[in-house]
Amino acid sequence: CGNGTNCSASTPCLTHDLWNRLSNEFFEFLNNKKLSELVHNKHVQTLATQQDLNLIGDPIFGDIPIQISK
Repeated sequence: CGNGTNCSASTPCLTHDLWNRLSNEFFEFLNNKKLSELVHNKHVQTLATQQDLNLIGDPIFGDIPIQISK
């Protein structure tokens, strides 16, 4: 749970319940999402394009060949 001990439901650490609840909420949130929602989101598309353009001039990632297939 965060302090490096072997935490479990039977021997919980101090923050066990917090992390368990947070984990459940996170997975519930993701289970209600579809990849198509993310792909078609205009904000996500804009950010992805900006990141792609930033990588073009990057000395390490700028040399990665781009393959486009149908």
